[in-house]
Amino acid sequence: MSLRRRSCSETRKKSFKTGIDAERSRIRREEDLIGIRKSKREDTLRKKRRQTRNDEFEVIPNMVQRLLSGYPAAQLQVRITKDCRRLSIDEIIKAGVVPRCVEFLTRYDAPQLQLDAVWVLSNLASGASQHATLVVELGAVPSLLNLLTSSTTDYIKELAVSALGNIAGDSLSYRDLVLKHDALRPLLYLLNSNSGLSLLRAATWSLSNLVRGIPPLNSEQVKASLTALGRLIYSTDEEVVTDACWALSYLSDGSIVDKIQAVIEAGVCPRLVELLLHPSDTVIVPALLTLGNILCGDDAQTQFVIDNRLLPNLLRLLTHEHKKSIYKKACWTISNITAGNRAQIQAIIDANFIPPLVNILQHAEFSIKKEAVWAIINITYGGTYEQIRLVVTQGCIKSLCDLLTCPDPQVVAICLEGLENILEVRKEADKKMGVQGRVNAFAQMVDECGGSDKIANLQTHTNNDIHNTAVMSLPPGSSFETRKKTYKSGIDSDQSRRRREDDLVGIRKNKRQDTLFKKRTQTHFTPIDDVLEAVRVLANVTSGTSEQVRLVVQLGAVPCFVNLLSFSTTDGVGEEVAWALGNIAADSPSNRDLVLNHAALWPLLYKLNSSLELSMLRVATWSLSNMVRGNPPLNFDQVNVALTTLGRLIQLNDEEVVTDACWALSYLSDDSFNKIQAIIEIGICPKLVSLLLHPSDTVIVPALRTLGNIVCGDDAQTQAVIDNLLLPCLHQLITNQHKITIFKEACWTISNITAGNRAQIQAVIDANIIPPLVHILHCSEFHIKKEAIWAIINIIHGGSHDQIRLVATEGCIKPLCDLLSCPDPQVVIICLEGLGKILELGKADMDMGVQGRVNIFAQMVDQCGGSDKIANLLIHDNRDIYNKAFWIFQRFWAQDLNQQDASFGVNYPHLPPGPGGFNFGS
Repeated sequence: MSLRRRSCSETRKKSFKTGIDAERSRIRREEDLIGIRKSKREDTLRKKRRQTRNDEFEVIPNMVQRLLSGYPAAQLQVRITKDCRRLSIDEIIKAGVVPRCVEFLTRYDAPQLQLDAVWVLSNLASGASQHATLVVELGAVPSLLNLLTSSTTDYIKELAVSALGNIAGDSLSYRDLVLKHDALRPLLYLLNSNSGLSLLRAATWSLSNLVRGIPPLNSEQVKASLTALGRLIYSTDEEVVTDACWALSYLSDGSIVDKIQAVIEAGVCPRLVELLLHPSDTVIVPALLTLGNILCGDDAQTQFVIDNRLLPNLLRLLTHEHKKSIYKKACWTISNITAGNRAQIQAIIDANFIPPLVNILQHAEFSIKKEAVWAIINITYGGTYEQIRLVVTQGCIKSLCDLLTCPDPQVVAICLEGLENILEVRKEADKKMGVQGRVNAFAQMVDECGGSDKIANLQTHTNNDIHNTAVMSLPPGSSFETRKKTYKSGIDSDQSRRRREDDLVGIRKNKRQDTLFKKRTQTHFTPIDDVLEAVRVLANVTSGTSEQVRLVVQLGAVPCFVNLLSFSTTDGVGEEVAWALGNIAADSPSNRDLVLNHAALWPLLYKLNSSLELSMLRVATWSLSNMVRGNPPLNFDQVNVALTTLGRLIQLNDEEVVTDACWALSYLSDDSFNKIQAIIEIGICPKLVSLLLHPSDTVIVPALRTLGNIVCGDDAQTQAVIDNLLLPCLHQLITNQHKITIFKEACWTISNITAGNRAQIQAVIDANIIPPLVHILHCSEFHIKKEAIWAIINIIHGGSHDQIRLVATEGCIKPLCDLLSCPDPQVVIICLEGLGKILELGKADMDMGVQGRVNIFAQMVDQCGGSDKIANLLIHDNRDIYNKAFWIFQRFWAQDLNQQDASFGVNYPHLPPGPGGFNFGS
């Protein structure tokens, strides 16, 4: 087989430029990517990217046998992750490998085995409670903790941290168990050291699970955690800031004023107030919740937060478009301020909060009104006559009267008490002014809006509290302090926690790259719109197993989802529907086609080109990435429309949107030259190149994948990307610390460039990429070497003599020879072919007297033991390897071969180049 340039560039590109020969190349470049991406709604479950592998075969019995054997060598031959990723969690447990994985956590002499073991255990811990229990009962917690301080590999630490976070998030007893093993100390050390972004994210999330729950941490643990969190909330990474804020919300939650004071003294309040203006609702919610908890403290603590300019930012939340949960949390926070002293009530009035609060009471959904009414009621209890009068003149009486017919007894009761307070304060004011007997002006206002009739109707209410309040005044002894305790939600912790966590999504699962989160368990869920509730239930079902997705599809939900996506204007419905359609499309190629056949792409693109809330934008982008993925590919019209939208999305500042937009582009570019050209023509290449320098590996991987696919095109398409300064960025990727996947992707991309013309090969050489490639061939793990070797081999087969000489003298001969003893036949074959081409060039130079009468390259092969390795391949059972090794040995070490043959009485005939040999032409 010849690897030379053939008659047309497309033929050579198909042979060496992985990406156009789609199935085989996808297996090569996706070997380490995690499957099954689950949908992330705010911080809930996402579907992993599931890889399609046609070359899989059943190796699990052999794997288990080797794992359970007592022979270390047999154990080390197993790639647990590669074998186990095809299995469900229950199948992994049934295979019996979990106890052995726990043992392997201590194998510091075998880091790959240790990595695979912690990967399996981390995924188990992210499963159901019984899976986390298995990990705990096998005694994995101490070993996982040891990895945090003993392992030298960030990825192993990240997996161990994620496993511990998932265990702590499973139950309070497991949280206490992890804390009892002193997990906080090494975790805080990681957070205060110079960790990579991925590890930092996992550690911050894990800390948020450790500091959460009852009983709370002791004061020393709280103080140490606050020191780390005070630094983390200044991170520029959205995910780190979000989880740090959640951790602060847990630490500030409770009836202990000293804990609130400790949070204040950590100096986090100014930054938390700033974060209320963050562009992402995901950050705003926990920051706002933390501030609301602090405001549950005493008046001095409340005033401290007000003095940090809280009110202007809080007002902005009420008057700008946000998700419902933010309106609810903002109203709850305001209610905690109006439960303060009169100066604090006046601050709310002066900041002009009353009009938007009254507007919410008149027009918002009931779940938001429930929070806003507390802010008004607290003023009627603690405010002066002038403050109450102002609230009345702003229109609160009608809103309070309207709520008397709502189905929530607690809301009815507090509205009655608020009206009673308003009427009583006016009566007292009239008495002080000596105008007793005059008609109560506030009572007239109640009458005019039908409130008196509603109060009369409540005198027959079955709820005794409502009945009594409707027929009588407030009971005696209802002092201000008693009222404050009743209405300042947060100090009465259990009831108030249900109020302020009303809409939080349950079970946050640990995210590793784009994997599972543990939900925050919600204790209460307010009844909401029936359509939204129905969609939410179905969307959650679609995030489950394939059988559950199939049930939703068979019930005919897809066309209904598409109609809702097209026409529904209800807040939240569009997001839930997009999430559900994305989950269905991700489940299988047939379901993806079903979603596309129902024309789901067009309303989704319309949404993406409209003004969306960030959470909807994220879900819609993720859903689009699932719809454009897989075979058969989209038709050209669909691709063009999707590309226009994606070209805009990758320009945004949100990491999650950019990541999923890049994944979508990678799927669209993994196809024909025409589609690659369409991607180039929308002008996104400069942005994709700039994303290679993004601080997050999560963004870099799909951006790099897309560029790698584009340079799978023809030479002109490859040159278009090179002209956008791709090569300096690739050089930076392979010379700086990144995750293994990025080194592999970068080497694969470089190999696609060196499969181009000689000018493009020279561009790679001029960018000084050869030395780091050779270094990778010397020092990296085998699966990275497999990608780097293609970049070198393509230069040897397509380059000029000078280019081949340069690569040879840069040190590539030794790693080519070293790889001759690797277990992968394909790698052995291409290394033999590369060495053959270099040796042929050396012979030509020798014949022309360039290097005297010596083949300098044959000497270099000899010096690094390559000739012995080639000789050993003469007994290889692979016919192609044998033929190529024999040809090289006969061609360049004929005397040695004859001596070897003579000692065995063998006489090989001279063999011309055949199908398994070489044809090294010019």
